[in-house]
Amino acid sequence: MKFNTCVLSITIFFFLFSACKPYQITDYSATKFNLKADYPIDSVIWKYLSPYRDSLNSEMNVVIGKSDSVLVKAQPEGTLGNFVADALLFQARRELNAEIDFSIVNNGGIRIPSLPSGEITMGKIFELMPFDNAIALMEVNGKIVQKLISKAAANGGWPVAGMQYMIYKGTAEQIYINGKKLDTLATYHFVCSDYIANGGDDCTFLNAEKKMMSPILFRNLLINYILSLTAEGKTISEKLEHRVVNE
Repeated sequence: MKFNTCVLSITIFFFLFSACKPYQITDYSATKFNLKADYPIDSVIWKYLSPYRDSLNSEMNVVIGKSDSVLVKAQPEGTLGNFVADALLFQARRELNAEIDFSIVNNGGIRIPSLPSGEITMGKIFELMPFDNAIALMEVNGKIVQKLISKAAANGGWPVAGMQYMIYKGTAEQIYINGKKLDTLATYHFVCSDYIANGGDDCTFLNAEKKMMSPILFRNLLINYILSLTAEGKTISEKLEHRVVNE
């Protein structure tokens, strides 16, 4: 079905654009429909979708781990951001088998305000990170790290692991990586989403930097991290650690 649809789409594309006379939209109309909670259900569509809905629900309701407390998204630092950054750094080191100095997560990439205490389902992690972003391993000098963290500071602070920094008047100061002050002449390796590595969230200065794009989805990395904790009899346990402070 997908192959036939693709062929049909390509055929239509070449038919339209191979014509001598270019086509332009001359008019359009739109109608707005407000759907309410008590809007009548189409029984035929409901029955048709039921097998897919039930199958999806059975997968999304699987419990993969537990959290000791409610994890909250906040700036300059929050427990939910710490969890995501910790999971990214720990699991990337394991799955990429690489030496990585730190991890960083853009605050907008975390799509829910909190993660509940108690049982954590597969579906909740999909809510946290619904997009199919992969991870990227970056190799940059200290000047680029300074620029990246200053960008994070200007946005109110982004979650990090393996690093601490202070926000002063909207810029980053006192940047420490694994307990050592940032050296602008040194080379660092960090892990982030492919979205950031490819210049997203105004990080275009990373476009020209050395990077290794991984096929591993960020979301899957989080799931694997939680599953590894569960297999070891551990729970998600995060607290504020003054990784990012606002002066």
